[in-house]
Amino acid sequence: MSPRGRRPTPAQILGARVRARREELGWFQADLARVARTHATYISRLEAGKVNPSLDVIVDVAFALGMNVSTLTANLLPRERRRRRRAKGTSADLTTADGDEPMGDRVGEAEGSGADW
Repeated sequence: MSPRGRRPTPAQILGARVRARREELGWFQADLARVARTHATYISRLEAGKVNPSLDVIVDVAFALGMNVSTLTANLLPRERRRRRRAKGTSADLTTADGDEPMGDRVGEAEGSGADW
């Protein structure tokens, strides 16, 4: 929990993981910044959870730290938010509830079939 009793944000969780791994390696923020091709001030803000890094930055930082991106970013959302997103059926779902492909993958099949789209 953060100082105000709120749960940490995904950016704060990511930042804590980056800091922990950097410290395991015995590196300064400037060392990580050099290897990840960014600035030490950005690494400081990243570790503090004050920035939402782009995918490019996440990949560069993970590579610099010798980590997989999936390990660095795993479970950034609180468990209840992950459940809610799954229950809503996000666009990341590749099948419908009955196991068929989503309609978006079948639009081309309907062309010329007389259906009014």
